[in-house]
Amino acid sequence: MELRAEVDIGRPVSEVWSFFMDLSNLPRWDRGVATLEVTSDTGGISTTFDTIGHNGRRMSIEVTHLEENYRHKAVTRSGEFNWGEWDMTLVPSGTGTTVICLCRFSLRRRFVLLAPALRLLGGRGVRRDLAALKRVIEQDAAPGGIISMRRPDTRRVLRTNLSRTRGAAGETPLRQAIRSSSSRSSRLSSTSAFSNEQARGRRSTRLMRWTSCESLTRVAASAP
Repeated sequence: MELRAEVDIGRPVSEVWSFFMDLSNLPRWDRGVATLEVTSDTGGISTTFDTIGHNGRRMSIEVTHLEENYRHKAVTRSGEFNWGEWDMTLVPSGTGTTVICLCRFSLRRRFVLLAPALRLLGGRGVRRDLAALKRVIEQDAAPGGIISMRRPDTRRVLRTNLSRTRGAAGETPLRQAIRSSSSRSSRLSSTSAFSNEQARGRRSTRLMRWTSCESLTRVAASAP
């Protein structure tokens, strides 16, 4: 089975290649990779590394082909794959770069029935990953044309997102939720108390009516 996708990136091919060859950048654009561990670094062919997914799934990968004209192949035999190959080619296109990705793989026998779904979902996944690669490289490109490898300050991003989602009174979403929950509880308590009071009033009214009727009956029975 083979999947193919490509994307145009508005940066020179040398910069895209430098970014792509830095394995530490892989989790930034591959949606399935949370972290990465290099197990053998030869600086080229035979380099091996493990990717760890967001669910803890580990996949071992080996670089098997590397060309100076911007072509890179890596193979895995982990998980559901008898073998799986990622063939990435970078082609200069004006002042930018076209990245072509070919994924070829063979599934183990017990996973063969998943092939149609994998063909559909895998193709979409490859296109999303390449779109993320384009976005990250173009956003990270400094004015001087040098790609910044610095990762975003996640703590600052978190603080910024919290400040943007504060209410008019300066409350965080958590405080707003607590206040809303307390208000609902108060309203429910008030409603419950009012309902109980109404029920007691109805019982008193019925008792008074019964007592009056009973008294009248006794008076009538004792009359000469």
